[in-house]
Amino acid sequence: MKVMVVDDERHMTEYLKHIIDWEEYGIRQIALFNDAVKAEAYLKAEEPDLLIVDICMPEISGLELAKWIKDQQLKTKVMIVSGFSEFGYAQQAMRYGVTEYLVKPVLKNEFIQALGNILPLVEKKESHPAEPDSQVVNSEEDEVVSRVKGYIDEHYDEPLSLDTLSRIVHLNPSYLSHYFKTATGETLMSWLLRIRLQKAAHLLQTSDLKVNVISEMVGYNKAQYFIALFKKKYGMTPQQYRKQQN
Repeated sequence: MKVMVVDDERHMTEYLKHIIDWEEYGIRQIALFNDAVKAEAYLKAEEPDLLIVDICMPEISGLELAKWIKDQQLKTKVMIVSGFSEFGYAQQAMRYGVTEYLVKPVLKNEFIQALGNILPLVEKKESHPAEPDSQVVNSEEDEVVSRVKGYIDEHYDEPLSLDTLSRIVHLNPSYLSHYFKTATGETLMSWLLRIRLQKAAHLLQTSDLKVNVISEMVGYNKAQYFIALFKKKYGMTPQQYRKQQN
């Protein structure tokens, strides 16, 4: 497996080279570049499995390299490592098929998690080289937000955490939290809570199921906790809500 690391700051490429033991992850070839033009030539000639790249560099940006990879339909997966956390950069990166987006300073545990997310995708791509990209965006809604919402709609009855949801879209948990809030104006956990309580309200209106059963059906094993959340949201207990609807 071939990896290339591109950053105009030499200390950053050296840091990423030594942040982990790459051979433990099955990676035996790492190419370091501080010149984006030379990096582009290597990318076109070698088609590495993974590109780790900064966004803002002289002459050619990391996003331009990511766009070129997408336009050429290469197998190369892309991880952005940037000093910029602005939503616009991240949104554009996702549009170009970037799989992971880390914000500097990059911590070792965050990098290992991102690498753990991306390597299975590299292996899958190698196993199915002719398989078309399944992540094509067909709606105007941001792809990351759409995928997270869709997953919640289908799995709201299961234990869901920020870590779980971040793995769905291959983003760092803290960055996903910031990304979702910027895109929707609502925190990810408050969105999950709202969906669960809406499902519960629907069940209260349309069924005779007991409250503790409904609580479990929407992901809460402790009925008292569910009742407290429901009352805070609707200003009444589930039983009172049910009577009001009938």
